[in-house]
Amino acid sequence: PEAFMMAQIDDPSQLSALFEPLRLRERELILFPVSDHDDPGVSGGTHWSLLAFYRQGARTGFYHFDSLGNINIEFAESLAR
Repeated sequence: PEAFMMAQIDDPSQLSALFEPLRLRERELILFPVSDHDDPGVSGGTHWSLLAFYRQGARTGFYHFDSLGNINIEFAESLAR
């Protein structure tokens, strides 16, 4: 339900209320699907990859996994920001 609701939100300030119950700050691993589609108002996109946030000491950070190399790196970096 949260993913569907996130897609429906136009005002980014409403995202915190949606994500708060998920307790993301307590999670060791958070996975984000990444699409090369940049217009949320229209369906589409040609490639998906995975962005992972791993919270574990010195290894804490974002990791991007893309079966086609770095095709989606721009979209993954934007999401990580």
